[in-house]
Amino acid sequence: MRQQLDAARILLRIAFRNLVARRVRTVIIGLIVLVGSLIVVVIGGLGNFWGAFVGALIIGEVTAFGILFLPQWAILFSYAVMALVLVFRPEGLLARRGSA
Repeated sequence: MRQQLDAARILLRIAFRNLVARRVRTVIIGLIVLVGSLIVVVIGGLGNFWGAFVGALIIGEVTAFGILFLPQWAILFSYAVMALVLVFRPEGLLARRGSA
C-alpha cells in the first residue's frame, strides 16, 4: 500500500510540474508576441496601419537576418532598429511630422 501511495505522489508531482511549465511557457510566448507587436507599432507610428505594416516587414527581415548571422543576438537587432527609429524619427516611419 505504501509503495502505491509513493507512486501516486510521484505521478501527481510530474503531472503538476508539466501543467505549471506549460502555463508559464504560454505566458512567456504571449509576452514575446506582445513585445514584438509593440516594436512594430512604435516603428510604424501609432495609429497608422500602413506604418505598422511596413514596420512588420522591416522587423521580420531584420530578425531573419539576425537569426541567420548572429542567432544569439537576433532579438537585439529588433530593439536596435526601434531605438534608431525613435532617435531619428520619433513619430514613426510613415506618420506625418505634425501629427505626433
